[in-house]
Amino acid sequence: MAKHRPQKRFSVSLDQLDYEAMRSIAEEQEPPLTLQYVINLAVKEFLVRRRDAQLEIPLTSPQRIRQ
Repeated sequence: MAKHRPQKRFSVSLDQLDYEAMRSIAEEQEPPLTLQYVINLAVKEFLVRRRDAQLEIPLTSPQRIRQ
């Protein structure tokens, strides 16, 4: 059995379209999932892809991109 690790809570702001897309993904499941659960899965997937060097997204803050 996997050892339970403490969780860290934080807040994140999404633009309206991303929020609605994530909410739709959660609600379309049977039974529906919580938005928090779906976001947690998305973060885990991001970390796995980053660890496995499959992620080719430039990790630059949006503020730096606009400058």
